[in-house]
Amino acid sequence: MLKRIILCLLCLLTAVSGCMAEELPSQAYECEIRMYPDLPEKAMKALLSEYMAPGCEVTYDENMAWCDELLMSGYGWHRSAEAVTEDSERIRNCRETAEKLLRTAYPDNEPELITAMPYQDFEAKTMERSECFELKDGQWFYMDRPLTHELEGALTAAQLNGARERERIEQIDPDWTILQYHPGPVCGLPVGLVLDNGQEYMPFCLTTFIFDAGNHIVSVNLGGSFTANPVRETVVKITVEEALRIAAEKNDGTEIYDWRIRGWEGNAYDFLLKELGCSSIRMRMVSGKTARLVMAVNKKGRLQPAWECSEYYELLMDNEVIQEHHQGPWNFYISAEDGSLLNP
Repeated sequence: MLKRIILCLLCLLTAVSGCMAEELPSQAYECEIRMYPDLPEKAMKALLSEYMAPGCEVTYDENMAWCDELLMSGYGWHRSAEAVTEDSERIRNCRETAEKLLRTAYPDNEPELITAMPYQDFEAKTMERSECFELKDGQWFYMDRPLTHELEGALTAAQLNGARERERIEQIDPDWTILQYHPGPVCGLPVGLVLDNGQEYMPFCLTTFIFDAGNHIVSVNLGGSFTANPVRETVVKITVEEALRIAAEKNDGTEIYDWRIRGWEGNAYDFLLKELGCSSIRMRMVSGKTARLVMAVNKKGRLQPAWECSEYYELLMDNEVIQEHHQGPWNFYISAEDGSLLNP
């Protein structure tokens, strides 16, 4: 009987070890990267002219193109915390065009789809998480309160109205589709979504296409890509649990910011609180509860294995958390080799 119990324990330990081995790669590398050159205006025109929406005036620029009367430069060229990858025949048709163009612009580099959804939903979700406005069945809400005339007046006094952005989102054709791509995995690991090399903090190599209802491109921003060459073998020693513990120490949520620090004049803050039916609005920075193992850019400009963690604000109304609040690509990276912050 004792022998059988010991054998069962050994089997269990073997199974657990096997699971851990699957989570952490047996081999990992630090890689030098060589960026593809930017595409000048003429090259963009040659690449895209037959795919742009017909009948519109197109502006071509370095790595960019957009239809002037349909979409101003810059919209949709960010990463949304609420982005999803949907699937449909129409999305597959758009993907065929986008991925053909990406393989032409960046040969020997397989793109990874990270966003595929209606463009109007993409922008509405972004505004919900960054400005607290939510669009439900044609009705706008602010912090879960219907946007009444009185509440809109309070938001205007507090310079938080967002009317221009809300109007722009309402006017987006619901049949438009946004696709976003990222360089494919390097050495078996996905590439980190954010560049934070001590000089820049921005979405890393994020490419965005926006298609109209006829599957023609109305906007594109080629975010760049690269080839990678392993130069040093590394060992992944830090587990996801250890990475999350380090991340929690970075932002433990104890520091709370009152919205009054925005510097509003007069009684704008109190007026807004009255219309929202609460006594305080506060925010606190917290770390996300999940992390993933990726290849992230370090201070030397190389890719190395790291845990991609996130941080965001929790929005508190009368000390009760009502939503997550995201402003920008707030990811940070913890070395999977020694647990250090790549860019503290």
